[in-house]
Amino acid sequence: MRLALIGTGRMGTPIAARLRDAGHQLVVYDLEPEARQRMAAAGYEVAADAAAAAAGAAAVLLSLPDAAAVKAVVRELPQVELLIDLTSSLPSVTRALGRRMVDAPVSGGVAGAEAGTLTAMVGGEVSDLEAARPILEAFASHIFHAGPSGSGHAAKALNNALSAVALSATSEAVAIGRYAGHRPEGVVKRLNAGIGRTQNSEVKFPRDILTGAYSSGFGAGLMLKDVGIATALAAERQIPIPLVALVGQLWTLVPGEEDFTRVYEVVAGWGGSPGSVRCDLDHFDLAVAATCWLAARETVGVAEAEGLQRDRFLEIVNAGSGRSEATLHFESGLGFGPRQAVRALDAVRAVAAAGRHAVPVLALAAELWRRC
Repeated sequence: MRLALIGTGRMGTPIAARLRDAGHQLVVYDLEPEARQRMAAAGYEVAADAAAAAAGAAAVLLSLPDAAAVKAVVRELPQVELLIDLTSSLPSVTRALGRRMVDAPVSGGVAGAEAGTLTAMVGGEVSDLEAARPILEAFASHIFHAGPSGSGHAAKALNNALSAVALSATSEAVAIGRYAGHRPEGVVKRLNAGIGRTQNSEVKFPRDILTGAYSSGFGAGLMLKDVGIATALAAERQIPIPLVALVGQLWTLVPGEEDFTRVYEVVAGWGGSPGSVRCDLDHFDLAVAATCWLAARETVGVAEAEGLQRDRFLEIVNAGSGRSEATLHFESGLGFGPRQAVRALDAVRAVAAAGRHAVPVLALAAELWRRC
């Protein structure tokens, strides 16, 4: 199949390799001359511009920085049989393009693209998804139909917002654990044995944070962009999501080019007094779980307003980086109520106060639970 890929950056390049290895006839284009030269040196057919790349293609894939870039490129394109937008973009932009297309943002990072194990969250008509599926399967091993046009973008942004909240809350809990005599490894182990377990505590803390590797392959700037999309969606729908919004502010403190797991270093640097107070690890577990549950409630509300079915959205999240015990058991609950949540969060905040250590995410969660 003759395909065009526009955008050969960190994600586009390994996706191009997967498409070529799958036997597709591929022509590529990138706005940056250096990228075009690099792809030509690697043996790819490189077009002079986006329109030339799209000419005669059965489908055109976009892997671009943002919604503005998508709009600019699509204006240059002729009518094509199918447009597949892999960009983390805005649902409203996709819906306004007026093209036969699917929005299919992916998660799994560069490593997932290289291995062909990305997760694609697809918005659009089922028939268009089925037309795109043989192409997506070259680099994505998990393909979910999120719902109507724009739903893929919404699902991707909201999933990453959940991941950001979980990583932030877990970072605060692990960072202040020392004031209660708990080593970081001990806090993570307790979370992973309890209701505070998340994809971040299971994967990123042992692999990327506790080792000091900080090598998840996902940049802090990309996380900030996705959380920004989530907050923009909520604003359009006039849905308050204070916890996600606060976490978005936190990510502005991490240099965009750094790995997003380095948010832990930022959080860990907010205190350091030698004060201490006793606090059982059960409180840390419940505090993180209660925070993740609030974030799940916020994002489910936005997802449903964007036209996603609740169960479908949670299925996507639970297969991805936004997974937590709160999302896995969102309907049945985790066996605690507001009183227990506030008690645990206040106990953990007392630990932070002993170390004069800021925990803004856990503190806001405590205030939100008081209102329940």
